[in-house]
Amino acid sequence: MMENMKKEMLNAIQSMREDMEEEMLAVKGEIGSKMKSVFDELISVKGELCEARIQIATLEKTLEGYEFQSNEELSAAAKLWCSDRNKAIIRYGHISG
Repeated sequence: MMENMKKEMLNAIQSMREDMEEEMLAVKGEIGSKMKSVFDELISVKGELCEARIQIATLEKTLEGYEFQSNEELSAAAKLWCSDRNKAIIRYGHISG
């Protein structure tokens, strides 16, 4: 009789452990999904901020104008425009400005 009770208790404990593991996996999945959603939103906001920064820099440079000091600087600006347009806009303004 004692042996049967012991087996029943061990089975109940094992069943509880399995249930808890399933619940933990479900919670992990929910947390992971929410974290991915927050991460994706942060990436989106970062992109929007970067675009806004470029637009502000473009407006500033357009209003100020940029005067190249030498042909070398103009050449460097043209190379930067070809390799990284955003950096070129921030540094020199838009090429059409």
